[in-house]
Amino acid sequence: MRTVFLSIILLISFSSFGKKYMLISYILESETIDPELHDEEAVFEFNLDNISYKSGETIQYSIDDKVDTYTFDENRRIIIKTTPGNHKFQFYYNSYHNEIYTGIIPIGNKTRAIYRLLFTKSITSPSIEKPILYTHPEKPVIYLYPEKDTEVEVQIDIEGKCTFMYPTYNDGWKFTASPSGELTFGTNTYNYLFWESEQISEPLRSLDGFIVNKTSIISFFEEKLSSAGLTSKEQADFITYWGPRLMAHENCFIHFNFNETCNKYASLNITPKPNNLYRIYIEWYPVDQIFNTREQKIPTINRDGFTVLEWGGIELPPIVRALSTNTPVR
Repeated sequence: MRTVFLSIILLISFSSFGKKYMLISYILESETIDPELHDEEAVFEFNLDNISYKSGETIQYSIDDKVDTYTFDENRRIIIKTTPGNHKFQFYYNSYHNEIYTGIIPIGNKTRAIYRLLFTKSITSPSIEKPILYTHPEKPVIYLYPEKDTEVEVQIDIEGKCTFMYPTYNDGWKFTASPSGELTFGTNTYNYLFWESEQISEPLRSLDGFIVNKTSIISFFEEKLSSAGLTSKEQADFITYWGPRLMAHENCFIHFNFNETCNKYASLNITPKPNNLYRIYIEWYPVDQIFNTREQKIPTINRDGFTVLEWGGIELPPIVRALSTNTPVR
């Protein structure tokens, strides 16, 4: 028997909205060979001794991105049978406790590993019933099309922690924009501005959107982005990034966010002020079962005068999917 009192810390701490957020630790208490397990079997046990709950209450968790619900018993223990190898977990109890992300945990054949989960209180007040969840807006890109060569400054206020920006961002992007969309920074030219972040998000509570089969992903985006008024180049940039991701799944639910709604990701301050600012983001996730949706209307970009376009997207992680309106999920 190997007993370990090693605290495996997943303390990702950052400031956002003037407040500090922190994910949680977990502790490996013991790891033993269990002769009652068959070949190619392994068991994780997760003890919870720092939260109060009643027998029969449930907790949502995912193992390797597959979501399930576990009902507590009097032993205050979550037992998950799986296979030997590397596994990752997420646990969500309720809106008053932070979610736990374990990262990759290895386990051997016929092994029983016992961990203690250390839930901490979330920053949500008792009057707010919204869990804190973490998402990662991917490849938001900004195109700028002035009517003539124009000196432009773009400042972005990201709702979360910035993880990457390109070109280099020094209290803003300052460059010359051309009607062709070319952006000139000194001797270097670019097609768009790029940023990514880690930020807090809530479950998707809308049935507005589309369920699209993988065989129709390309034609779906071509149709919707054409309706939005994106050029063939802008569509190609969008589809070549998101198309392969969504086509890896049999069916996906896709919800669009437009314009002011996208301020939940970041707000843009552009000087001189453009005549038109059009923003389009997708929130999506794979689904195993088809459910009823409400088709969204796609607004069209106005390209009269100085025009700015931004697109981006988020794949909702399993726990967020399970808490969204659109269930069942994978």
